[in-house]
Amino acid sequence: MRQIDIFKIKQKIKDAISSRLSSVSGVLSITLVGSFIDSDNLAGISDIDTIVVCEKLNDVIFNQCTEQIKSIDISKCGLEGY
Repeated sequence: MRQIDIFKIKQKIKDAISSRLSSVSGVLSITLVGSFIDSDNLAGISDIDTIVVCEKLNDVIFNQCTEQIKSIDISKCGLEGY
């Protein structure tokens, strides 16, 4: 059985979220908070609290952010079949 490196998986997820959201024009900063960041396990994996600060939030930016998050291939983050 393959050993799961929780910290590596969490870092890949953080990188994927930051990379995707930072590609949206108007996004100024991205911060992950809550149990996903604070825990030393994957208990918070189903609910990753993300704060996105924008120049001015509108429907276009909101929808682009949503689509970017949906497009993350979670298997590339080390969670095959999750």
